[in-house]
Amino acid sequence: MVAYGVPVADLHKLAESIGARLEGVGERGKGTKFVLRPDGSTETYRKVNPVSGRRVAAICWHGHFEFFRELFRAYPSAKVKSSVLTYNGAEEFNEKASETGEARASSVPLCHGDFTERDCCQCEK
Repeated sequence: MVAYGVPVADLHKLAESIGARLEGVGERGKGTKFVLRPDGSTETYRKVNPVSGRRVAAICWHGHFEFFRELFRAYPSAKVKSSVLTYNGAEEFNEKASETGEARASSVPLCHGDFTERDCCQCEK
């Protein structure tokens, strides 16, 4: 994904605050591209395959939601763009983010079938 209007150091701090780390950090136009990954300190936001229960080296929907919530709290006019979504500021995030958890997870490797993004983790949220 790519974040616009957020310093790289703050993206790292936001990731650390949810038990994640940034991977593949680099410039993308005027933004910063990155991938959120579990940092190993907690299993709280680790994605799992809902069929086998196996852990996946990815952050689940709830972790992304928490990361974005904190990002937009600190930078309300920031923009975040990924292959499946774009949030143009805090207001748009607050309007749309909850719905994304109900999206089918079929495009996610190891997490497919009749599962939603919210189903692909062991979060108690």
